Amino acid sequence: MSYESVYLICQQASVSERSPINMDGSEFVVGVAVVPAETRDQALDLLNDYFHRNHMTLMTLESVHKYEDNSAELSDIVTDDVTYAIASARQRGEVMYVCTETSETLNDQ
Repeated sequence: MSYESVYLICQQASVSERSPINMDGSEFVVGVAVVPAETRDQALDLLNDYFHRNHMTLMTLESVHKYEDNSAELSDIVTDDVTYAIASARQRGEVMYVCTETSETLNDQ
């Protein structure tokens, strides 16, 4: 089954030591969640479920965008990693998470 409708949710989330997203001992991550969903509310509910399962907590919700193929307005968000996550989310019907920065990498800057 293929999921055509996906949302790109830009946010910052805290991560516990038990989170599989936490690769470097960070306290939080900044990222883009690619969520296959029909509505914005459904996408946010699915993201909250994903965070709960992965020992994460939403800290800041930056933006929520319904993704349209070749959307020029999202060119700053849609990196190669996000493009791959979009394809995977559509194919699998699962939330895909792209971490763009961690608290540890931000502290190193």
